[in-house]
Amino acid sequence: MPEDKKSAKGWPIGIAVFYASFVLFLLAALFLTAMDQDDLVTKDYYAAEQRYQEQIYRQQRTRALHEKPRLFFSDNEQLLTLSFPEEFPAASVSGTITFFRPSEADLDHTIPIELDDSGVQLIETAQLQKGRWKVKMLWQARGLEYYQEEVIVVR
Repeated sequence: MPEDKKSAKGWPIGIAVFYASFVLFLLAALFLTAMDQDDLVTKDYYAAEQRYQEQIYRQQRTRALHEKPRLFFSDNEQLLTLSFPEEFPAASVSGTITFFRPSEADLDHTIPIELDDSGVQLIETAQLQKGRWKVKMLWQARGLEYYQEEVIVVR
């Protein structure tokens, strides 16, 4: 019988410990969520969304082309060849090529599109570090903007 009295006295302490633990958990959760920064990626997120929609339109225009610009990467020659189809005269094309390194943002760089008379641009890749690169082409022709991405791996 003395054991029943001992276990009967323990349950109020158990309940008190449970409630105290629950309150501490709630306070800790409140503190952690209050300290969490929910900064927006950009302050002008609405304008950024509009720009993103324009990017979608550029990609759709590129997909609708009968013949798209081609990138040919020769690792042996350390040369990237960009060639535009004949429907885009070289003089009417302007834009940029961005070499985007997903693993190291400091290596990203942008160069202008400068086609020769045959619609080709040769780009030396010797300065590119080994690894995966996204080549992002943004160009304008015939009053419209186009966008295309390709992945190359420098070995």
